[in-house]
Amino acid sequence: MALGATPGAVVRLVLASTAAMFALGLVGGTIVSTILAPLVSDWGGSNLLGPSNLLVASLILGIVAVIACVFPAWRAATIDPMKALRVQ
Repeated sequence: MALGATPGAVVRLVLASTAAMFALGLVGGTIVSTILAPLVSDWGGSNLLGPSNLLVASLILGIVAVIACVFPAWRAATIDPMKALRVQ
């Protein structure tokens, strides 16, 4: 913001970086869960790779990711740039 960014641009930057990390984690988690499903299914006894299970887990993780990044994005957009520069 000290270099001329608008609050909306700061929020978009934080949300975009979070979305990229979430997508990478979701793909990696899906791959790892597919590989480890036969081992873990002996413990749970259910179909862990069912579409509904993967969809629910993805939605829960997505909601948590949005909640986790909205507050820092809002704070970054509302902070006074001069206060941030003085802290350094």
